[in-house]
Amino acid sequence: PIRGEDEKGPYVLYGLDSNDCPIKCRPLNDEAAIMSRIAAVRGDEINGAGAKYGLTGNGLRAYIFEDGSPDINHEAFYKIPGNSGSGSRIFHQSQTYFDSHAAHVSGTVSAGFNSNNGNATGMAPESELANRYIHDYSYAVANGATSSVPASGGIVANNSYSDISSQESYYGSTSRNYDSTMYGLRYFLLFSAAGNGNNSARFDMLYNVSKNGMNVAACDEAITDRQLDMSKIKRKDSSGMGPCDDGRIKPDITANGTGLTSVGSGTTGYRGMSGTSMSSPSAAGSAIIIQEMHANLNSGNIMIAALLKGLIIHTATDIKRLDNDTSKKEVGQDGPDFSFGWGLFNALAACDKIYTHHNDPTNLHLTEATLLENSTNKYSFVWDGSSPIRATIAWTDPAGTAKNNEDTTPVLVNDLDIRIYSPSNDVYFPYKFDDSDPNYQHIPATTGDNLVHNVEQIYIKNPGINGVWSIEISHKNSLTDGKQEFGLIVDGQRVSGNEISVSANGNILVNGEPTPLVDNHTDFESVAYNLGADLIHHYKISNIGDTNLIVKNVAVDDMINYSITQPADTNLAPGESTSFSLTYAPTDSGIHDAVVTVFNDDADETNFTFNITGEGVSAAIISDISLRKVLESSSAPINIKLNSRPPGDVTVNLAISGDADLTLPLSTFSFNITNWDTFQTVNV
Repeated sequence: PIRGEDEKGPYVLYGLDSNDCPIKCRPLNDEAAIMSRIAAVRGDEINGAGAKYGLTGNGLRAYIFEDGSPDINHEAFYKIPGNSGSGSRIFHQSQTYFDSHAAHVSGTVSAGFNSNNGNATGMAPESELANRYIHDYSYAVANGATSSVPASGGIVANNSYSDISSQESYYGSTSRNYDSTMYGLRYFLLFSAAGNGNNSARFDMLYNVSKNGMNVAACDEAITDRQLDMSKIKRKDSSGMGPCDDGRIKPDITANGTGLTSVGSGTTGYRGMSGTSMSSPSAAGSAIIIQEMHANLNSGNIMIAALLKGLIIHTATDIKRLDNDTSKKEVGQDGPDFSFGWGLFNALAACDKIYTHHNDPTNLHLTEATLLENSTNKYSFVWDGSSPIRATIAWTDPAGTAKNNEDTTPVLVNDLDIRIYSPSNDVYFPYKFDDSDPNYQHIPATTGDNLVHNVEQIYIKNPGINGVWSIEISHKNSLTDGKQEFGLIVDGQRVSGNEISVSANGNILVNGEPTPLVDNHTDFESVAYNLGADLIHHYKISNIGDTNLIVKNVAVDDMINYSITQPADTNLAPGESTSFSLTYAPTDSGIHDAVVTVFNDDADETNFTFNITGEGVSAAIISDISLRKVLESSSAPINIKLNSRPPGDVTVNLAISGDADLTLPLSTFSFNITNWDTFQTVNV
């Protein structure tokens, strides 16, 4: 193989993509972990992102359904040092013959920290594996997780294979069998690949479209300086896209599937592979970590599969449309879409939600409940006064009737409904797609009565009305067995105790988020230092809890280029807000990075921090003025603009000297923060 090194580190060149561009294989199991945010959750420091919760999947088990097996003695699957016993973490191996696809998939889930010097570490590096044949449903039923405290039962499974009965987006026998298996196992969730046969970027071309499983799409690497870079997100060219024939959203979720290096042949080999076969185990391994987080904080109890699936969907990072060209099928829509599903897997956000629920168990952060036939479950919460409201419901639906290709009849059996009511009794509906429009695959989701999905989500960006909001869960028709278990996840409610929230320009800032952005006013962009210019950004501190919050001080670690106007109010009652401002006045040219800290008495966020950046530039006027000849009784145009964004309104005066025969109809030009880089013209 051809090996090399570039600005991102070492790579192996192992082929060309569909555009004849080189595919560089890197040790990307760890980069997949960065993209799914699992690297920030688990217990390693390999990736440089820090380990927030120290989770590894120790003691939990996944099923790997493959046509073959990894080498059971591969170094990546050694027992964890200090644990009883020795040998491999692979159990119940039904196939002893080696298969490279099976080895790679298994490693992406569970390869240990020592794998390829840590670069091929799996998502759950201390978890156990049960390696079984592709569709060994009987084994899953016999050994799946039936208890909230799993012993040897598998809590998740991965199947990166498919067959003809589940291709091209219709609900065939394989998808039906998946649903039947999961309906019988409350704590068992199957992850499957969306398929790689979609090089024509065709909608309704994907595999494994069960209702209850997680169908995983693949995206290309999107990392800058070892950090997730959402601006680079792009669907992998071959990754399957929905919708299903009955209009359901598939894929469910997206994960990195390009150039992952994982376990290879022998006992020490590693290799690179790409596709949804790689993105699916990346998601499955991350799900193990999320269940471990819940078990650690809840006396060893894991979530029901429906709540786990709903939580993953609820906390996914939305992959929004990157431009307005609706013909580009590889970009996402606001909300769910048929390219990326509900967004990019975000294990950190899911674990943070579990942590919030642990600290505030009386609210509706995570709820497992059962809806009885002919009844309505009602819940209430107090809006926190600043955040969007998001509520997601998910349930493991009974298996539907297997369909033939192009059959659009819904396969949903138990049709649950979620509605949110404001204090003034306004009603909000979940996402849905208007399939009456022939181009609905290109159109963002609307809202209304959803008749096809066993996941429903309501998103209210600007709730606007303080007070008590309510959620109602009901159903249509009858329910199988007279009841339906479900999981409910809610954002936007006032939490118990005090709780700080910081926002700017209408965007909520994340505590500790390292990357400054223009949209949330943490990137000040360019300011002219040689004119003594400055730029002021304003920030809001809110108490979204139910007891008083004390704001002690706001500090910035660069007092040369930045200054702070402290908040006027420091004792915030529940629902109250105050504000502070940052002024960027660069003293020289160059990039000025800094960290802002809001000191307060929030129990778990006493030092709320965020990064800011700005660039000092030398102001100048750009013009196309050159040696010209102006003929008698004629004119010549002069175009003027600025080379950097001013902090506010700027006036440029233009004058003529040395020739009384020239006249200047316009001598004053006004620029501001929106038109500074647009030429203005005057005829001389």
